[in-house]
Amino acid sequence: MMYVRSAKHVELCVLRIDTSVLYLKDVVIADSNAASRYTAFWPSPSGLEKVHGPWVFADDWTDANQITQWQKKAAKCAEVLVPSVVLPNKIIGAYVSCPESGQTLAAVGFNKSIVVYSHLFFRG
Repeated sequence: MMYVRSAKHVELCVLRIDTSVLYLKDVVIADSNAASRYTAFWPSPSGLEKVHGPWVFADDWTDANQITQWQKKAAKCAEVLVPSVVLPNKIIGAYVSCPESGQTLAAVGFNKSIVVYSHLFFRG
């Protein structure tokens, strides 16, 4: 989704969530986008073992094999699904694409760590 929305990077932020949410009741790990019919779901935190980390954190999902390319692209959308609520105290910060985004986020009252991480937003 971040790639699809990359043109709107100035309007986006990625919240950094404390890993303790992995241990909340009924949290689920999805190995790709939860809306996909090919996604598998596992209980957290043990389900993290089922997520292919090298594909999730890869800079590029292209591959000579079309099926593998689809699998890599899907893996980029792995999710931690929290069925209830993520309390504000679990938000430890945010990533933004540029200083302007950081200023906008701070201006609306976000008082946690704001880090410019343009690479996360496909900005270089």
